Amino acid sequence: MSAMFEYNTKLVSLDINHFAPLELKNMSYMFYKDTLLEQIDALNIDTSHVTNYASMFYGDTALKNINLNIDFTSATDATYMFYDCSSLENLPFNGNEDSSSVLSNVSYMFGNCASLTSLGGMENWNLSAVTTFQGFISGCKGLQNIILNTNAQPTSISYMFNDADLKTIEIPNLNTSKTTTFIYSFANNPNLESLIVGDNFSTESATNLSYMFCNTPLANFDLNRINTSKVTNMEGMFYNCKLTEEDIEIIKS
Repeated sequence: MSAMFEYNTKLVSLDINHFAPLELKNMSYMFYKDTLLEQIDALNIDTSHVTNYASMFYGDTALKNINLNIDFTSATDATYMFYDCSSLENLPFNGNEDSSSVLSNVSYMFGNCASLTSLGGMENWNLSAVTTFQGFISGCKGLQNIILNTNAQPTSISYMFNDADLKTIEIPNLNTSKTTTFIYSFANNPNLESLIVGDNFSTESATNLSYMFCNTPLANFDLNRINTSKVTNMEGMFYNCKLTEEDIEIIKS
């Protein structure tokens, strides 16, 4: 059912519960850019075998309610799944912490979801197979606090928390030893009070740290974790971060 209702710009409410029970594998672009759509009712869909959710609700700026049991047991791709769903406050997740063990790409999954107040329990999901968190919650200005307990080893976390206006970020188990790009990863969070990382947070493999902390205060971050030995681009890395001379001396080159 990929792209089944794509670009239906007159739909306000969609109820497909009268369809025969459906077992799907691909729901990518299913409701793509249905810009007036406010509510979806589709509880008759079995999503336990879905492998692709890419851009499923992309650009549904009016969407507020999703009555659909979304299961990530088989899913590998959730890129741009809810991108620009700026009116969405709650997520239709089943809360199964182990249901996401094969999910590998969550780039911009919640990008610009400005009304979201939580990730619907996703904070404790497995996510160990994720290889890129690029833009994951970029622009999610309603969250304020984010905790992700995943021990994933992504190659990129660029734009992951960019422009989310967060107060606290906790990623105690995220392993960035293989991460090469951190572009704008924590940028534009001017009210950040706490950035908590674990022992496996490192920039030892990084080649690009450009604008990593741009416009974000770093009063409670251990700069000793910054290793620039392989970095080729640090443009704007600490732009407007209010660092002191002592802070700079800590950074490893």
